[in-house]
Amino acid sequence: GISSDSSDLLASVLAQTDFAIQQADFLLFVVDCKDGLLGLDNDISKKLRKTNKPIYLIINKVDGQQDESKTHEFSELGLKDIFIISVAHNKGMGNLSDLISEIAPPEELNEISETRVKIALIGRPNVGKSTLINQLSGGQRVLVSPESGTTRDSIEVPITNQGKEVILVDTAGIRRKRSVSQQTEKFSVGQSIEAIRKSNVVIHLVDSEESLVDQDMHLLGLALSLGRPVILAPNKVDLLDEKQKEGLKNQIHRKLRFAKYIHTH
Repeated sequence: GISSDSSDLLASVLAQTDFAIQQADFLLFVVDCKDGLLGLDNDISKKLRKTNKPIYLIINKVDGQQDESKTHEFSELGLKDIFIISVAHNKGMGNLSDLISEIAPPEELNEISETRVKIALIGRPNVGKSTLINQLSGGQRVLVSPESGTTRDSIEVPITNQGKEVILVDTAGIRRKRSVSQQTEKFSVGQSIEAIRKSNVVIHLVDSEESLVDQDMHLLGLALSLGRPVILAPNKVDLLDEKQKEGLKNQIHRKLRFAKYIHTH
């Protein structure tokens, strides 16, 4: 979401938003009816109009008649295609769904070809999944921050390698079950598990300085139980000396005696 606040994290969010706008064919501009028309809404509208791309204004949180009376404020934005919805009460969602179906590519274009491989990156929070995807894709495709839990949604990043299309899926870091308390985080964990199910291969990143902790073993067992090939990739090995690297290697082999078919890189 675009905010008027300033911080390093927000600057990264804005950069990712600009990239998404550049890549998009259509723009869905969502505003909050409860807040009414804000100056920031006008600023965003002007920014989007400069792209000369089709823009659809989505007025959300229109839960009752009092809210409906406020929707006329947003006509000042000068956008013609307007959808009035309430996600919480499932109001107007049918019309929005019809719009997305109308502007989406034909179904045959979405079929997965034999040359397309989907790879899910999993691991505990802040282990380096997003950084690895940015490195492989050659750009800042995914938001990276020292703050744990920056990635909340599973994000797909397409790259091409030797003529083959590869979809890298950045997943939210999965914590211990008792640590997952907020509804948003529970949803993120569910998305991560679904990403594993839909992948062809799983790359499991672990922190070399901590090696395989109980949560890593739980994640590994989850991926294996879903029948996915797993590549175990210890990250941050540059922080270890040769003796520590050898100790890490021995510990991994010892803990993975039950699954010797797993490759470590």
